[in-house]
Amino acid sequence: MRFEEFQDRLRALDAQTFEKFVFDVLRATDRFGDVRFSVRVEHCEYDIVAVEKDALAGTPTSWYFEVKHWKRPVGVEVVHEVAYRFQQLRSHGAVVRFVLVTSGVVTANALKVTSVQGIEVWDSPKLAQLAPARVVEEYLGESVDLPREELPEQKKAVRLSYLLDSLAQGKAPALDYQRAVADILEFLFCPPLEPPAYEVSDAARRNRRDIILENYAPDGFWAHLRTQYRAEYVVVDAKNYAGPLKKQPIVEVAHYLKPYGCGMFAIISSRKGPGPSAQHAMREQWIGAGKMIIVVSDIDIKEMIRIRAEGGPPESVIRAKIAAFRMSL
Repeated sequence: MRFEEFQDRLRALDAQTFEKFVFDVLRATDRFGDVRFSVRVEHCEYDIVAVEKDALAGTPTSWYFEVKHWKRPVGVEVVHEVAYRFQQLRSHGAVVRFVLVTSGVVTANALKVTSVQGIEVWDSPKLAQLAPARVVEEYLGESVDLPREELPEQKKAVRLSYLLDSLAQGKAPALDYQRAVADILEFLFCPPLEPPAYEVSDAARRNRRDIILENYAPDGFWAHLRTQYRAEYVVVDAKNYAGPLKKQPIVEVAHYLKPYGCGMFAIISSRKGPGPSAQHAMREQWIGAGKMIIVVSDIDIKEMIRIRAEGGPPESVIRAKIAAFRMSL
């Protein structure tokens, strides 16, 4: 099966079965000897503990695995909880390694915390690489076809595409969606754009922009946008709507756009893209006020991720949308 199907089948397992899958992956490798479920140390209980024999030093190293089978991405708050457990072990002077295992993905901010805390992350791409074919076939029906070595851009593209797919649509996970969009934009466009800033308000605090990317690009597409649309700053609004975008979000983001402020160009990321009333509002804002507002859907974002992973220019999707919009007038 393709890797995308592997991810879907892994996510479809219940929590107990997923933990058993991880347990059997560890037992099937030559790296670990004693593998045990639910080990309690002091006041903390750990999902799986395995012992690895260091062939050179002869020192047994214990690996502690925290297994999180969640539909949504693992965030910073979960990583801090795991880090606390890790610190409890380290305080006893034990030679240990700590691993956070998830059936999905870990957010970019959470990954930064794991790096600082010395916690390894085994997500779905890592499990696809580690799991022997017979274990995958036992739990998921067939083996996964995944190259053993991928370029870093390809690995990140897979993680971000899965992150987008894993987020439910609607009001409740809106903040998770906003953070995911910021991570994706950074992967796609930084550099030449500066890394995204969150929740930026104007001086009067009347207008709040979800995400802003400063545009100092010396040449190319983004330099052209700066010249043509005063896009010194790229304003991005993330709308986690379950249906097509309507008129009001277009009007709201237009309030942010000023020639003496952020400029006259904005992108709205909305799961289903623009509906008829949003398209009409986009035309009104461009014709009446010179404000260029582009809407990208999940399909557009995943296409940009694919292009970026293959070494192409992801901004070509934005360019095509602007061209199609203007030629339709």
